Amino acid sequence: NLVLLGPDGTLPTETTLDPEGQRLFAMHCAACHKPDGAGLVGPNMTDDHFVRIQRYEDLEPLVRRGIPDKGMIAFENVLTDEQLTSVVRYTAALRGTTPKGGIAPVGEPIAPWTPPLEGVQGALAHSEVLAPGASSAFRFTAPETPGRYRLICTLPHRQHLRVLLVVE
Repeated sequence: NLVLLGPDGTLPTETTLDPEGQRLFAMHCAACHKPDGAGLVGPNMTDDHFVRIQRYEDLEPLVRRGIPDKGMIAFENVLTDEQLTSVVRYTAALRGTTPKGGIAPVGEPIAPWTPPLEGVQGALAHSEVLAPGASSAFRFTAPETPGRYRLICTLPHRQHLRVLLVVE
């Protein structure tokens, strides 16, 4: 099994609210979505209805490129990749929370968030400690999700781990 631990050694969960993501959401998103994600002029991010989102993987490109015709700026030149990841994780974790005063659902209901790969098997008996600036790569298969995959892990800073999943 592959297990990625947070910088503090804890196991991140889908419902864990990333403090950095929360800080960035408050700075850049709360004016439209409210600090708790309940929606204001932007949609409610806590319910199961979405307009341009069908799955978890749709969140990052939307935040990166924005929705200019709706007044949402593109954040690709405002936030770093690590910050974008934090905001996306925080936003995804808001789903299913029940803040008071949320606006009515907008869009179509979508299925619950699912991990991008299911049934991961294979050569995951790979483990090593990365020093800052180092990277490591290994291949694995996910029989229930067709394709071959290469996972590249890089430790660009002391407390951030960048993971790139490449479909081959």
